[in-house]
Amino acid sequence: DNVYLMPLEQTPPPEGQEEDPEPEQEPVEPPPEPEEGEEPAPVPEPEKLDPWLPKFTTLRVVTANEENKWMVGKTVQAPAYGKQTVSYSTVDSKELTFLPNVMVSEPPITFFDMPMPGSFAAQPVLKGEDEKYKAGGVLGLLCVDTVGGDSTKTLTDEDKELLLEMGRVAGSTFERLMAEKKARKAAEDDIVAKLLEALVIPEEQEVAEEDEVDALEGKLAACDTAIIGEVKKVFKEQTPPQPVGEYGRSLSELSGWEGTPSGRVAAMLYALVQEEATCTPEDLEGKIQSLDIKTLSEETLAAAAAALNPEGADPITKETEGLEFPAQLCMALMEAVNMLKDTSLKIQKIRKEEEEARIAEEERIKKEEEEAAAAAAAEAAPAE
Repeated sequence: DNVYLMPLEQTPPPEGQEEDPEPEQEPVEPPPEPEEGEEPAPVPEPEKLDPWLPKFTTLRVVTANEENKWMVGKTVQAPAYGKQTVSYSTVDSKELTFLPNVMVSEPPITFFDMPMPGSFAAQPVLKGEDEKYKAGGVLGLLCVDTVGGDSTKTLTDEDKELLLEMGRVAGSTFERLMAEKKARKAAEDDIVAKLLEALVIPEEQEVAEEDEVDALEGKLAACDTAIIGEVKKVFKEQTPPQPVGEYGRSLSELSGWEGTPSGRVAAMLYALVQEEATCTPEDLEGKIQSLDIKTLSEETLAAAAAALNPEGADPITKETEGLEFPAQLCMALMEAVNMLKDTSLKIQKIRKEEEEARIAEEERIKKEEEEAAAAAAAEAAPAE
């Protein structure tokens, strides 16, 4: 049997849609001031709310048995994204889903868009009471299936009872996983914050109005190494082409962001490095590491800006909430490029004008030489 855990996480809504506001507890009246000599009355606790399920959420496989490690990172999205699934029917009902034959289920069940025969069961793992909510919030799903192996094998009533029992004791494991995820998110946010803080042009490399082109090139080269080079270094360390370890982030994630703000950031990156979205993560890493601020054209920069913020769309900035960690690094790269682009374009313009002037001078000299040679030939020619 295949066994895997799918924690439920809130995720950004699609373009043009908004999340429902999270409910707030009703404020409580403070107790009256005690009479002299009396003990103060305890402050009443606000009434706990029924568990809240955000409209836009995603189930993400974080742990699977050895035969199903390929599933780690796979996701199932909430119906608000456009499609009802058996997994989310289970989330809504908060009850065990047990399907001896998935081919006759309703809604139809597929395994990451692949219809396959077999059995499937999903047990909601429920959260305990906390400071704000009553017990019963859905932390995620514990799933078992027979798909992909011996599809004639059917889950039994014994499997059903075992799954129910596992679901009852899995809450603490899920809460631990979510706490670890929160800690990873905090660490990622810290990396991004420190990276953005480091994107500062040193005082000695600030461009001055009187700088000649050679001085500009020297300053640009120094800033390229110190600023863009630092972003490239963090990219290489934190988001390799493929994930390293169970929770590693990677460039392979970009292909799954379509229709989200992070997807627009990915489109910006592809335009900036002049690569197709269908490229391999390995090729994309190569393009990021070889990005050369000295040769970026106005057309490329405009294409990247348009991909990030198409006309009429809500603008995305480095402060936009909900961006995936690799997308935040992409925004840091764009921030670094924008800091240096004016100097780069100025140098390119000067060098282009110098090259055009050189070519024009060579053509002038060549023309003069040809005219002189023609005149000399005409003078040397015998009279008729």
